[in-house]
Amino acid sequence: MLPLAGQVQRASDTAKRAAALLGGVPRLSLPDTERTFDDLQARIAATVAFIRSVPRQAIEGREDAEVTLRTGRGSFRFTGRSYALDFALPNFFFHVTTAYGILRHRGVPLEKPDYLGQVGDHPPADRNSDGDERHAAGQGRSLADLAAADAPGQRVPGEDLALRQEQLLDEALEETFPASDPISPKRITK
Repeated sequence: MLPLAGQVQRASDTAKRAAALLGGVPRLSLPDTERTFDDLQARIAATVAFIRSVPRQAIEGREDAEVTLRTGRGSFRFTGRSYALDFALPNFFFHVTTAYGILRHRGVPLEKPDYLGQVGDHPPADRNSDGDERHAAGQGRSLADLAAADAPGQRVPGEDLALRQEQLLDEALEETFPASDPISPKRITK
């Protein structure tokens, strides 16, 4: 299994390739050189910017157009619809879900609303419209504190959530890029 950086890179590649193949535009090439969380965030931002740059009109009406996916394993032919629905979306969500699982495994306090984001016109269930954590019905404890009480060793109730997330991301990056590696996050960022 690929580490966290590899999962983000593959999700990015899948999204870029889908926009390019379906829109009939050249694909944005991004080298797989990310070594820090900030690098991964920059890659995601570049991917989103590329997708937004593909004109909607270039994709609309291409449901039945022939799309050829070339990989190291050969060429695969699809219609635009079958490529999007049967390959691109499942592949994208496979890698996003795996990255989410890696972060959860490392103790980053993510929950289903973090994965789903805003559903309809409603903010995620554990946040109000300002993005602040909601407090459980009259108990005065945040949902994160309540969850921490059910997950001993993962988080201490009342601790700084942003600091804890940063520490857990550092641990995940260290596991992905160990200090023994000549190009480790500690050597790059310190």
